[in-house]
Amino acid sequence: MKPKYLLSILGVLFLVYYYLTIDTFKSLSGSDLSKGANVGTAISGILSPIIGVISIILLYLALSRQTESNIEQRLKNESDIIFTLINQMDDELQRFYTKISKTKGENKIELTERGIEGLMYWSRQYKFDLTDDFFKDKEITFRSFYESHQIILLIKSFQLIERRIEIATLTDEIKRLFRDKLDSYYQSKLRLKCFLILGV
Repeated sequence: MKPKYLLSILGVLFLVYYYLTIDTFKSLSGSDLSKGANVGTAISGILSPIIGVISIILLYLALSRQTESNIEQRLKNESDIIFTLINQMDDELQRFYTKISKTKGENKIELTERGIEGLMYWSRQYKFDLTDDFFKDKEITFRSFYESHQIILLIKSFQLIERRIEIATLTDEIKRLFRDKLDSYYQSKLRLKCFLILGV
């Protein structure tokens, strides 16, 4: 479609140039320049609207391309924000830690478990080692543990990503893909730990 327009424009420009040069040479050969000036005025009167229309068409094409580019850039920005939030949540998970104290004979060993391993260790300890009697005797709650605040931070980050996907100006298909990715993240890294802690 575009080559046809280009050929048409080039054809019109060639014809105008051809007739302009023929009339100008005829005027110069007769030494009567007023006729050539009239031809120039007529040609400029004819070409001005054509050039104006061509300029409008080119401006429209440039604006439509710019609009498409802006839409693509907005989609990319939305996607980048969601990926950044997922990466931040993954960093929060990797920074999770819990201190472990073990006694072997008379020696007391302190270890630090980090990341998924630390979360798994603490989740199992919370589920199986800390009984209701422990909580009653000590008058503490889930929020009394430093690790619980790290877990709450992970949960809030997860909810933030879910909300961001929901309000993003993305197509339903792309939103579904992000939800699937987030669900896979939950299933692979958080589900068992949340089940042990919260029973969900």
